[in-house]
Amino acid sequence: MPVPLRRKYGQWVVHQPLFCQFLDVYSDEPSVDIDAFFSCLLQHFRYGSVLHLARIPAGLSGTVQLRTAYTDVLALPAGDEFSQTHYSADRRRQLRRAQQQGWQRWPATDPTLMIQWFKNYHAQQIAGGVGDWAYDVLHGLTQALLRRRLATLYYVSDVASQKAQAGALVVQAFGRMIYLFNAATPAGRAGQARAWLLDRILRETHPPAVFDFESPEVPAVARFYQEFGAHPVPYYILRWNRLTKVGQWVRRLVLIIMNNGQWLM
Repeated sequence: MPVPLRRKYGQWVVHQPLFCQFLDVYSDEPSVDIDAFFSCLLQHFRYGSVLHLARIPAGLSGTVQLRTAYTDVLALPAGDEFSQTHYSADRRRQLRRAQQQGWQRWPATDPTLMIQWFKNYHAQQIAGGVGDWAYDVLHGLTQALLRRRLATLYYVSDVASQKAQAGALVVQAFGRMIYLFNAATPAGRAGQARAWLLDRILRETHPPAVFDFESPEVPAVARFYQEFGAHPVPYYILRWNRLTKVGQWVRRLVLIIMNNGQWLM
């Protein structure tokens, strides 16, 4: 079971990393009891800032806060030929319009352009903003995945100008594909470039497979993915605080320093 850690309040705490929607126990066994792993995790780490799990441990104590969130997943069973029949009528109509834009796609190795689009056209919609360090993490993650042949980076351009207008990073491993990151210019958004690209990727996915859209908790985005036939699947967000009195005091002191000396209750 991978345990994501971050140095916080002068100690190591459990903290879900960016660009990783949820985690699980990995084993060759067909079924593994997650409860023992999570119990051990609580014993080793007194503070859990946030941890996302694919399954919910049983018998959670009162110190653990639990919230259910959802991603959107499209299952592609073995033997099924791809069909747009599971798309909504509106999505099929929008894709016909996108086809008229003359989009073409090409694989790439440098996510810089896509990241810049996200900074320019998408980041302002995220509460609290996005730190530059997060983009550095994404750039490094993309390069590591590409080196290991665990992902494909696509750009979409129009045939007439050959100018890129959208991009997406898709991770693939063990029969699961993850639509990890994407961005587009205003022209790409207006021309449905990302929807056009998603349709092409889904058409070429070899079943059996699961396509995880890795939906953010934004209703409009979830609806967009569900128009491709995806359905919501839960994952679980856990937080806990079992710090000693000294640990609690240190945490509050750090928060005071971070908030310019204002005492926090």
